[in-house]
Amino acid sequence: MHVSLGNASYLALLGLVGTATGCSDWPRYQNKPSITNDALSPDTAPSEGISVKWAKAIQETEPNDVPGEPMPIARGEGIILEGTLDGLGWDADQNVDRISECGEGLAFPPAAPGTYMGDVDWITLSPNKDGLLCLQLNTDDIDAQLDVVLYTLDECGEPVSLFVHEGTTTPVGSDRPAGHIRWALVVEGGTELGVGIGAFWPDETETELDWAAHLALIKSVSGSADLLCPVIK
Repeated sequence: MHVSLGNASYLALLGLVGTATGCSDWPRYQNKPSITNDALSPDTAPSEGISVKWAKAIQETEPNDVPGEPMPIARGEGIILEGTLDGLGWDADQNVDRISECGEGLAFPPAAPGTYMGDVDWITLSPNKDGLLCLQLNTDDIDAQLDVVLYTLDECGEPVSLFVHEGTTTPVGSDRPAGHIRWALVVEGGTELGVGIGAFWPDETETELDWAAHLALIKSVSGSADLLCPVIK
């Protein structure tokens, strides 16, 4: 027996077939081929698309209580440094010199009055191009508060200004809990920069706190914050 379908019935049947086959390819972004072979899927972290060439880890050399000779860092490169803070705490009664050898006002320590009771370690570097400087610092997981602040250095290699949160006077990287600290800041090529690492609480001068810092310079993208920064696990 031959069954003839009218035009309306035939079109409806095609619609049902199309629906049945089309749903198997949904959502579209997971099935439609990309024109770029290395394109990221929407559920992938943006940082996965950034390539960083990491140098071999360097152990700090003591004494490291002032900024040293800057290490060059190029865009697309990363450096790893490891060290130990010997002593924690803050002495609010201690007066410190606030003028550099070049005659400029110092921005270190980042809070006044007073200074750190324990060790302060420095990472000194000079980016070769403008870019986004990414920092991730991991420490022992103890109950302590740290400052991991980025400073610009003057011609005498001393910290004369620091990076603050937009619209505030609060230094980026200040008053952070030990364990995992992360920030990203836009920096200018050809400048000398210093990351000052110190623990201001609790007052335990005999405590040692190990740290490991990963710093990478990548291309800056407006509004990306630290989304493009590599995540160190």
